Amino acid sequence: MSREKDSSSDFSPERVLLSLRFVLTILFGVNLNDAHIVRIICASMIGVLVMNITLGKEFERRITQKVSDGLYTSASEVIRDGLRLLFEKDVAKDQQLKILREEVAKGFEQIAAGESSNNSVMDIFEQASHSVANKPANNNDNTEL
Repeated sequence: MSREKDSSSDFSPERVLLSLRFVLTILFGVNLNDAHIVRIICASMIGVLVMNITLGKEFERRITQKVSDGLYTSASEVIRDGLRLLFEKDVAKDQQLKILREEVAKGFEQIAAGESSNNSVMDIFEQASHSVANKPANNNDNTEL
């Protein structure tokens, strides 16, 4: 008894690629070649996001220099390190903004409680510069060693 091969259970790489290309094109309007589809599949299997990013020649030169200097093992490592620094900077900026908002809120609460001064900002700056200008000079200047 001969059995015919059921084409619906054919999971050959060619058929999978053809199916994925069809889905990506029809549903999402994305037209990728086989190499791109394979990269996406492999990356999703190992949990890595694969991106194509266009950088200018200067960035390319600097990244290549970092790798050739032995500071990094790959261009991806340089980019990851740069992104880590960017995210750290974002966190620091968010913390500073939070503190600033808290201080502004505290200032408004003080104004509402009648704990404010009638001096303008310019008056306060003038008072501060006047007190700095009238501050006695430090005679313990040890610049000559």
